[in-house]
Amino acid sequence: MKLALSTSSPVVSVALWDDNGHLVMARQRRADRSASAATAELVEEALAACGKTLADVTTWAVDVGPGGFTSVRVGVTMAKTWAWATGAPLASVSSFDLMPGDVNYVPGRRGTVLLRQNGEVEAVSLPPVGAVGYGAPDREDIFPLAERVDWAALSLGSPLPVVPDYVNPPRISLPKDPRVLGGQP
Repeated sequence: MKLALSTSSPVVSVALWDDNGHLVMARQRRADRSASAATAELVEEALAACGKTLADVTTWAVDVGPGGFTSVRVGVTMAKTWAWATGAPLASVSSFDLMPGDVNYVPGRRGTVLLRQNGEVEAVSLPPVGAVGYGAPDREDIFPLAERVDWAALSLGSPLPVVPDYVNPPRISLPKDPRVLGGQP
């Protein structure tokens, strides 16, 4: 069995394929701020519905973003752990590739969306007409879903090199007092 999961958006999704490449099960759930619990529950439910266990999964794929910082880390960590524990290969897939259409967007920094068009990603205030995604004002949200994985386009390998794709580095603030970091006043 092949199993793919997506946690980069507010909707967590899981999908299973049989050994012949036929989609046999897809589940999704809105999981604002609870991606880890939703992912574990959806994987367990999907496998149980097919009469399978984690040991039956021979190939894994995970959505590496871009998307929510913590939720992407949750999905990548869980997929890497399960793949490593079962000895199965793991592939990474962009959240852009898990949405329909050729022009996709996901939330960016405040007031922007990250738009992928012609293979390039840029931050824009509003996506063009016809683009699909989530996080833009006054647009219907279309979330990345695990069932949209194109297995033929993926490169399978060791779980170790699979890492989140944040596009923008996380913003952190440094302490005002340099002694906190071990510096001299």
